[in-house]
Parts: sequence; C-alpha cells; structure tokens
Amino acid sequence: MRFFTVYGGNLPRTDMFYHKALSGTLSYVTKTKRDYTRMDFTCECIHSLLMLGEPGKIYDIGKGNPMSPSDFLKYRDFSLGNLDYSDLPIVSRQGESEETQADPRAIEQILTEYKIHKL
Repeated sequence: MRFFTVYGGNLPRTDMFYHKALSGTLSYVTKTKRDYTRMDFTCECIHSLLMLGEPGKIYDIGKGNPMSPSDFLKYRDFSLGNLDYSDLPIVSRQGESEETQADPRAIEQILTEYKIHKL
C-alpha cells in the first residue's frame, strides 16, 4: 500500500499541516499539490485490501485529486478564527515534490468488489 497525504482523526501530528490548520497556527503555505486522503477512507481501503487484495501488489491509497494547501483549506472550510489563510505567505521548500497523486483505479475496483461482497 502506498499512502498519499493522509489526514484526519482526533489527534493529528502536531508538526503536520492538518493540525496546524485546525489549531490556527499556520504561518505559511506552499504551492505544492497533494492528494489529501481522509483517514476513514484509508481505513476502509486497508480493510478491503485485507479481504480482497492481491498479495504483493502495490495499491495507491488516495483519491487521485491533488490540490494545493490553499485549495484544501477552502475545500475543508476550516474555521481559523481571525486568521485569513489567503494572506499567508507562499513558500517553496527545497527538495519537496511539486505534486503527488495516487492512481486510484486499482483500489476503486477493490472497494467496489468489497461492497458487492458485503451485500
């Protein structure tokens, strides 16, 4: 399994973007694009793969829909108090991939099969 920018849960890592957005402590955003993947979807994928996955095959766990941190904040509709995230500085981080994106075709097929088996 190859995971793509998993976020969510009650106790996100304090050094990660999602926690900083929730706590209103973001000091910058990047131009990078990430395939943000909810933790509950990730758990559903893992369970489905345990039941129906092919051993040794690599499955991308993500939606295949990369977005910038700014777009993620808008999409998730974060309430950041008085912090206007549109005014945050945009920085480049050396060595960081410009874009990451899952190829969700294989996991979508497994999820569909799993849902049919559950009926």
